Amino acid sequence: YKAAQQNGEITNPRENVLIFTSPVRNGVHLNTTRVVKYDPVDVDGLSTAEFEGRRQMIEIYNFLRDHTKFAADAQLEQGGAEIGIRESRRIEGEYELTKEDLLATRKFPDAIARGVYDIDVHNPEGTGTTIIHIPENDYYTIPYRSLVHTGADNLLAAGRDICSTHEAHSSVRIMPTTTCMGEAAGIAAAMALRRQIPVREIDTAELRRAIVAYGGLC
Repeated sequence: YKAAQQNGEITNPRENVLIFTSPVRNGVHLNTTRVVKYDPVDVDGLSTAEFEGRRQMIEIYNFLRDHTKFAADAQLEQGGAEIGIRESRRIEGEYELTKEDLLATRKFPDAIARGVYDIDVHNPEGTGTTIIHIPENDYYTIPYRSLVHTGADNLLAAGRDICSTHEAHSSVRIMPTTTCMGEAAGIAAAMALRRQIPVREIDTAELRRAIVAYGGLC
């Protein structure tokens, strides 16, 4: 793969090929495309990124078919329905979650979700991935304040757009964690509506009790 990058057969800047098993018999799943330097909130940038992602998909398929025994007779079953945007805009919230918070496995008093995924920074310039492990058998928490926008009374963020640094985002961005944030934001919004108060004024202890009552961890 690296030799193919050097001779121009592979133009994808990613430094490795990630291959995962699949529930489909004799099938594998690849997570190897890396599309960088396009603006995902610009229609032209996003459209160009969609083309580039599919071009890279075909490129790695052809490479594996031509250079490996296991994929010599492989067929390309499908690609993503749309390009996966790893990171774009994040809110300015009442608390910015940091890499240091994650590595110290901080337990915030207003925590609404837990996280355990590694800090997993893909180089925005293209080549290179930085992995920093969360301490084993421990977890960090995500404070409700990171979901609360400083510039609006009734706006909550949930998922990749919460207030966090680039490094912290690389861990909180995964789907199980963002799902937990979404549940917390939904409960918080309902609480604020019932009491006719801004979302920043809800009782976070009550919010935490409601999350636990629904089977969540915080």
